Amino acid sequence: MSPTERLRAYLKTHPKTAPVGLVLVEDSDLLPQAIEYARKIGIGALVFLDRRPGATAPSSEGLHLPCDAPTTQHFVESVNSLLPILSQRWVALTFQSERVLYPFCETRTISDLLTFVEEERRDAVYSTRVDLYPTSPELGLDWHQAGFDSAGYYSEPVFEDGEILERQTALFGGLRWRMEEHIPWTARRLDRACLFKAIPGRTVTPDLQLSDHEGRTRACPWHHSTTAAVPSFRTALSLARNPASARAAKDLTCPTTLAFDGTSQQLMDYGFMEPGQWF
Repeated sequence: MSPTERLRAYLKTHPKTAPVGLVLVEDSDLLPQAIEYARKIGIGALVFLDRRPGATAPSSEGLHLPCDAPTTQHFVESVNSLLPILSQRWVALTFQSERVLYPFCETRTISDLLTFVEEERRDAVYSTRVDLYPTSPELGLDWHQAGFDSAGYYSEPVFEDGEILERQTALFGGLRWRMEEHIPWTARRLDRACLFKAIPGRTVTPDLQLSDHEGRTRACPWHHSTTAAVPSFRTALSLARNPASARAAKDLTCPTTLAFDGTSQQLMDYGFMEPGQWF
């Protein structure tokens, strides 16, 4: 069976109302934790676009589809090829070294969130990347011993043809701002596609945004909307593995480093996401 045929067969065993976790697997770092967390928040269907050699067969943890993806761009192309098959389903798009947090995720499932979002006539949840890193040089990647920048963020309006796009904001700062000499300018935005409905014509752009205007907005026209956050080790991993930045990445802490406690309340307190009208 082709990858698309396998995906169609896999989705038949999962109701269309359940969100699909689409996980882009670059390597094995933190993959078991990603699977455990996805199950915890209520993601039943897990589809892995897996570039590791030999990852070709379904398993009890989900559906693994081989993906020849040397770059993020190649992952994005593979994602877009699958979106028509996922039509009208909610998608949680993350890499294996990331997880999605949303308000009250400790006590409410992701289906609870998306049901509310649909009631507000929204089909995407504005999401912000939060770059995590070890809190001391001798520590490895550990969700329980990670830090993040608690200050040093700024936003800019988004322009198209000289006009400001309504309700769109480009967010910058944190680790990608501090280490900007090692980060391509096209990869410095912190807002990104994470939770969205696969609707006709919608694709993911090379910089991990949604292709349509409304999908990139952070709020309804009438009030603030619920938003989400994506704690991520990807930047720290990239900096550590790049020979040009490996020396600087041995210790990524700074005076504003704060211990990450893994809770939605902490990220709401520091402005990375908000509940909107969801109480």
